[in-house]
Amino acid sequence: AARIQASVRGIFTRQRHRRRLEAAIRIQARIRGLWGRQKVAQIQRAAGKLQRNWRRFQAQLHVKQMVYERIEMLRLKRLDVLRAKLQEAAIVVLQRNWRRHVDAQNAIDERKEKGDADKRTTTMLVALLEGASALRHFIHPWWRHLPPQVQAILKELKGPLQRSIALLPVTGKLGSEELGRRGLNVASMEHLQGVQASKDPDLASHLLLQVSRHLLSHVPAELFPETIKWACYAIGHQAIKLHQTDGYYPQEIIPVGKDMPPHPHDKLHCLFKEMDIYKTRTDSMMTFPEESMPMLTLTGMPSHHRHVFLTAEVLVTMRQALDSPAISTDDHLKFQGLDASAGAQLMEVLGAEIEHRLPLDWPNQHGTVAALAQQLGSHVMEVKKEPLSENKEEKKTYAKGEEKPNSLSIFNRAAVMRVIQQVGYLMRDQYKIMDSVLGLQDEESTKKGEGVRQGRFVLMTDRLFDMADRAPHDHCSFVLAVVLFHMIIRALVLRLLYHRAAISLQKRYRYLKKKKKSRNAVAPAICIQRFWRGLRTGLQITRMELAVEKIQHSYRAYRWNSRNAKFLKATLHLQRVWQGALTRQWIRRLNESAIDIQRYARGLLVRVSLDRFGRELLRKSQTDLTQLMKRREELGEDEYLAQASAIAEKAKISLSKHRDRNVDLRRNGASTLKSKQARILDKRKKIKMKGSLQPVRISIFETFCAVARRTAQSQQNARFGCIHSGVLTEVRKCHRRLNRTMPN
Repeated sequence: AARIQASVRGIFTRQRHRRRLEAAIRIQARIRGLWGRQKVAQIQRAAGKLQRNWRRFQAQLHVKQMVYERIEMLRLKRLDVLRAKLQEAAIVVLQRNWRRHVDAQNAIDERKEKGDADKRTTTMLVALLEGASALRHFIHPWWRHLPPQVQAILKELKGPLQRSIALLPVTGKLGSEELGRRGLNVASMEHLQGVQASKDPDLASHLLLQVSRHLLSHVPAELFPETIKWACYAIGHQAIKLHQTDGYYPQEIIPVGKDMPPHPHDKLHCLFKEMDIYKTRTDSMMTFPEESMPMLTLTGMPSHHRHVFLTAEVLVTMRQALDSPAISTDDHLKFQGLDASAGAQLMEVLGAEIEHRLPLDWPNQHGTVAALAQQLGSHVMEVKKEPLSENKEEKKTYAKGEEKPNSLSIFNRAAVMRVIQQVGYLMRDQYKIMDSVLGLQDEESTKKGEGVRQGRFVLMTDRLFDMADRAPHDHCSFVLAVVLFHMIIRALVLRLLYHRAAISLQKRYRYLKKKKKSRNAVAPAICIQRFWRGLRTGLQITRMELAVEKIQHSYRAYRWNSRNAKFLKATLHLQRVWQGALTRQWIRRLNESAIDIQRYARGLLVRVSLDRFGRELLRKSQTDLTQLMKRREELGEDEYLAQASAIAEKAKISLSKHRDRNVDLRRNGASTLKSKQARILDKRKKIKMKGSLQPVRISIFETFCAVARRTAQSQQNARFGCIHSGVLTEVRKCHRRLNRTMPN
């Protein structure tokens, strides 16, 4: 039954599946027919739409083709017009871009060239500013650092050199004294260089380039002209920057050696007094602003220039003062012999040179030259300036006997900076002088007379640098360059002074020439005035003749007294030499006597040591040593040396005791048996007898001739002032009482 049921159910299930499959196939056929008809209808609609769009597109294309043909005709015409304009614009743009590129490249090259030149010209610019900062002195303070032979030549060259430079006419903007603006005298770049009109060049230009070449000796000859060009630009811009500085630094005059003793190896305290005989009238006339020019220069220059400036200032001062050429920037100054007092003295010298008072204990805190220079740079930048308005309102007062300077000889900051700027004007683009300095001048131009002649001042400058290069200190060439820059700039200031004087004379002459016409209208009054002035002049000449006679009489008396003083000085010098010879002879005699006494004393010690008993002690020690030597093979090396040393030391000790015993016996036999009171009375008697047998001597080294001379001089009356001084009498009494109380 179960199998029948399973068969029936299988049949029914297969029939049901077959009907379902047929129904599904019928549904699929209907659906596929519907979708096919819809797709065919969609294809027909799409085909119709494509046909419509294609025909519309063809029509539009035809219309556009017609429009485009018309537009193309217009475009071609417009392109022809634009092409012409673009060609012109492209040419302009190309030219502008090319010129911009060339200018930019030139600017890059010039900037690079300027950077390289700035590295090369640091020493030269610092030397120039170092010399310009001390313009108020008629010689640079570094004069004292030069060797004596160089100083002797510079003493002879100073006056003639400065006169030769000053007597040339003023060129460029020096006469206008205008800074920071384009004046009528300098309208373009053509006026930035000096034109050498005469056959001989300007001595200032030649010397400036000569000194610069010695400072820039490491620069190749082909780079020297462009280096000088950028140095001239730097000098001009630096002068403008210093001129436009707001405010001023008060000038502090620090007298070296007043508050403390000067350093023995630094001569700044007496330099200007010793060199006063070389100070000319024009040096005394020139007056500079009442401000610290070194401080103004230090604060206005770039930081690397300031560091070089201060390092050179400190290093040169320390080397010269300590007399140590090998000092470097990293050497500790205490190891070179610089104690606290010497450091304070040298800080006073540095403060006097930069015209600003500095702390005296810096060498103890900053022991090296580099550290001290760095501290100086920091301190200089921290110093506060005073406003210019207060400086202008203050008027300098002059004492009753003090001479007021002429307005022509007063040089303010603008005038000084104009002179410094003129240095760049005199050196720029002087190619003939550069060829002469570099030794590139050809022989043909020299033979034709077209070259540059080297005067005696230029030749002497080369010789001076050769002498400075051979000096013990390697900074002598730099110091010489600073001193020469100072002399040349002072000469340019003198040239400006002569220019002012010439302009003043021209104004005065034109005024008098114009006034002469008006004088002719009052001829009778002028005649009367002339006669009266003649009488007055005659009386004045008479008084002058009488004054001349008086001056002659006084001068002859002065010459007589001067000659007598000279003879007296020579006589005193001869006496000093003779007395010195006698003293040296006496001291030699005393030395010989002392040697004899020592010889006899040593001989006595030897004799008392090696008498009969002493010789027996020596023989005994020798016998012991002989016996020890016989037993040397039995003893070890160390034991033998120990016993030999013991025998030798015992012999020495016994001989020493024997010598001391004999010396004591002799000393006791020579001494007198006096009491202490008796010895004190004998000493008092001897002190009272002092000076009765022979004159009292200051020491045993004083000769009898010197004592007699001193005694005779003390008995004479004084040449000047009172006969006897009460103070000196009391001092002599104190000396006598002190001598009596002190033991012999």
